[in-house]
Amino acid sequence: MREGRNLEYFLDMSHKDIKVGDNVRFLNATGSGVVKAIRSGGIIEVEDETGFDIPVLASEIVVVTPGSGIVPKPEIPRRNTPQPTSASAPMAVAPEPEKQRPATPKVDRPTDPAHEVINAVLAYLPSNPEAVGDCDYEAYIVNDSNYDLYAHYMISDGGDWRVMFSGVVPFDSSTFIEAFPPSGLAARNRVKVQLLSFKSDAPFVAKPAYEANCRITGMRFFKTNAFVPNDYFDDGAIIFPLIEDDKPVQSKKIDAQRLEQEMMMPKTKGDTTPTKPKAKEPNQPRVIVEDLHIHELVDSTAGLDNKAMLDIQLEHVRKVMHRHRNEKKRRIVFIHGKGEGVLRKAVMDLIKKEYPKALMQDASFQEYGFGATEVIIY
Repeated sequence: MREGRNLEYFLDMSHKDIKVGDNVRFLNATGSGVVKAIRSGGIIEVEDETGFDIPVLASEIVVVTPGSGIVPKPEIPRRNTPQPTSASAPMAVAPEPEKQRPATPKVDRPTDPAHEVINAVLAYLPSNPEAVGDCDYEAYIVNDSNYDLYAHYMISDGGDWRVMFSGVVPFDSSTFIEAFPPSGLAARNRVKVQLLSFKSDAPFVAKPAYEANCRITGMRFFKTNAFVPNDYFDDGAIIFPLIEDDKPVQSKKIDAQRLEQEMMMPKTKGDTTPTKPKAKEPNQPRVIVEDLHIHELVDSTAGLDNKAMLDIQLEHVRKVMHRHRNEKKRRIVFIHGKGEGVLRKAVMDLIKKEYPKALMQDASFQEYGFGATEVIIY
């Protein structure tokens, strides 16, 4: 009896250091488990690695890692399904062979002799043809030749120049240059394009460097009918020729020789007698001559009706008068031609309304021919 009491005491004492949740290892068998419960008589209930509860004597296990004293939740067996690869535990996956991208088919350079001469244009398109004047505008250079063109596209509002694009325009293609809002038109009053032709993959005949200058009339960009059908785009565009058959196209200026010839033309029936020119006053400012013929103000009248052309001419008069408004006794001659007198009347009405102190008279026939009005600013 005493011997049994000693054994019970030993068993009770042997499990004093074992707590629920301890990780234990079996001494008389392989494997390990977690203590789930402590029974009387020194019996410990252990959940083994397979999930079964096994009652063992406290003397048959040894604590490996003390637990928290909280019975662990039974682990739910997981499906034996492939797990997604993670950065922390990447799965060993055989590397896939690198995919080869299909080679871009090479476009053969045309050899048509007719395209051995350089033809290039600058095109402006509205980003939304239904919202002309409220949408951005896009600029493109079109290269209609067998040559590649290295292009510099520059803009100016009358002061210094800024490069907005510098790059290659491939043969027989169009290249996007820039996009800008309607408010950016003022900064593009003048556009200069410099072009250098070459062939990167074939012998070629060297050509000189080209430079073309364009004068942008902002009012045109607010008129839907100014964006006309063309050979280059599906949508209407404002087209400025840059090079035509190897020759750069410049904005038209007043042709002094033509003006002189018109001045020497004999008077025809119906011409009014010109007023006698006044004697020049000492230190009188030089005379400014502005030709209002529409072909002197725009590069193309395609898509412009009579009202649109008249608006462009009057806007030019307004800009000239504003530029010289503070120059007393400044003489400005506007050449408008005879025609039906519509432009002459519109110019005079504008100046009377906006510059009531200015004097107007017919300009000297000997100097400017018929169809010219002289304005003196006061």
